[in-house]
Amino acid sequence: MNDALFVIAGYGVILGGLAVYAVTLARRLRAAREESLRIRRDARQGSEPGR
Repeated sequence: MNDALFVIAGYGVILGGLAVYAVTLARRLRAAREESLRIRRDARQGSEPGR
């Protein structure tokens, strides 16, 4: 392998790691958003008059 292939492979590893991080972050943000909406919905239902 020559130097150019090592450089390309290095970029592939870095970009692959960033892609995995981005997907993981998106999944965690979606889960946090859903949990936040559930908590808000539960709080709203608990504060309704007559409950």
